[in-house]
Amino acid sequence: MSSLVVSAALVGALLHASWNALVKSRSDTFLATVMVAVGAGTMAALALPFVAAPQAASWAYIGLSTAVQLA
Repeated sequence: MSSLVVSAALVGALLHASWNALVKSRSDTFLATVMVAVGAGTMAALALPFVAAPQAASWAYIGLSTAVQLA
């Protein structure tokens, strides 16, 4: 496995653990979760101009994943 993949996995784990600890340390966990989601959404929106659009074959999986997460 390349070091880039390992690094990305470790950064992802660190980010997940960080936001989880942040949410659990607040008395209003709902507000903390909303703030984390807004922050992540803002960062993702800022990154959009710099990444390629998903291939057409992946849109069905993206839609299904979105539906499952919302449910």
